[in-house]
Amino acid sequence: MPQFVYFLIVSTAAAAAWCVGDAVRRRTINGKRVPLGATSAVLAVAALGAFLRYDVATPHLAMYIDEPWYAEAACNLARNGRLEVCEEKWTGRSCSEFEKAPGWPALLSLWIAVRGCAMSAGIEVSQVLGTATPIVVAIAAALAGADRWTAALAAFTVAIHPVHVKWSATGETNVAAAFVLLVALCGALLYIRHGARSGASLATAAFALATSIRPESLVAALVAATISFIAHRRDGWRGVAAPGAIAIMSAIAAAGTSRLWTMNEEISGGSFFAAGNIVANATALDATVHGVAALFAVAGAAAMLRAGRRTGAAMLFGVAVAAASAALSYDRFTERMLLAAIVSAAPLTAFAFALCPPLPRCFAAALLAALWWHETPAGLEPSATQQLETRIVRAIARQPFPDGALFITAQPTILAATGSARVMSTSEALGKPGELANLVRGGAVVFYLHDMFCDELFAGGASAPLCRRMSEEFVLTPAIEESFPPHGYILYAVASGEGR
Repeated sequence: MPQFVYFLIVSTAAAAAWCVGDAVRRRTINGKRVPLGATSAVLAVAALGAFLRYDVATPHLAMYIDEPWYAEAACNLARNGRLEVCEEKWTGRSCSEFEKAPGWPALLSLWIAVRGCAMSAGIEVSQVLGTATPIVVAIAAALAGADRWTAALAAFTVAIHPVHVKWSATGETNVAAAFVLLVALCGALLYIRHGARSGASLATAAFALATSIRPESLVAALVAATISFIAHRRDGWRGVAAPGAIAIMSAIAAAGTSRLWTMNEEISGGSFFAAGNIVANATALDATVHGVAALFAVAGAAAMLRAGRRTGAAMLFGVAVAAASAALSYDRFTERMLLAAIVSAAPLTAFAFALCPPLPRCFAAALLAALWWHETPAGLEPSATQQLETRIVRAIARQPFPDGALFITAQPTILAATGSARVMSTSEALGKPGELANLVRGGAVVFYLHDMFCDELFAGGASAPLCRRMSEEFVLTPAIEESFPPHGYILYAVASGEGR
């Protein structure tokens, strides 16, 4: 499956280059020259987005979500070509196939191959893609027929969007999937408006790539394929080929994530991806952030219909609604899952702004920014545990530990993703009485990470008794400490407890 994802990455990049080449040869988008001032405005918006994502939002690991699993799988894929996660057992090193979607670790592995294995790789890629997203929003709005200056305002709404800013500073999958879905949407708009083969190729590869990163993107891909077919149904086999390719390639990508679907079904007790979740999740959303954005999107779709841009309106609004519905139907919903819908709906705001004269539309954008910024500062501050996770992992990664050192922690992936070769779970380390004690007495270098899993209040305190056993049975000497009152994470050097 990683080979298929690599094929999609290369195909998406090649198709995007083809689309750009066509535009450069014509020196136009939709038959209109792009004014230098509008281009500068979009770049200024992207610079503002970069400032928010790199300097205002604190880059951090949300590692107890999914980040360490993706990061370790990406490291292993870059090192040995296998998409797997591993840990040390008393019987030897044990590796299992990565159960989550392969798209994000495959994408990360390319970056890791250049910069080396590190937990921060996902954050670095997310920051780059998050910064580039407003630029692609402006392109999508222009391809849909928006005025270039108004397209820049649409880009502004994503550059400052508090949810997008916050998650661009983490290594989670949602920012990347939303970016690729937006690229696919650009290709689909090129195809439905001009029948461009470059656009059809870009939509086919990018929708499949987005699905390989976030499986629910399949719903948006199928909606885009349907609208593309309706727009070109009179073109004979050519009208069928592109929509069919989008649907088939995305379905193949989704098939590669079937293990993730099964795992989520088991975790949710059968309510995973259920329609009944949509209402419950939608009513819990922040009305200031998401309600206002939805009103702008509906107004933009109405403006497009009034201007006779029915297929473009159907593509933008249909993909946005499909992405939102798929995200809201999860039983374990979080706001980050709406990012694909947010960026897909963003080009519609250009048409909503266009309902007003130039000066009022700027005031409308400023009002939107003020409403969102009111919600932004608190949301951008990582929790104490997230900041400690980031600090302790970075501190461990910087230290020149001896070769062969064994690290013990509640969740092995947390340290394995830093490139530490030998990581064992606390339950495994204490599972065989005397094994760890014999190892330490024999002179082995062993370290133990005491983190949030040792907290009685976290996850029911399931790991807390094991943490107590470590401190009771061994002599623990602090090697690295990170604190954020009232919390503290410590990496201990482990020595024999005999004779205490």
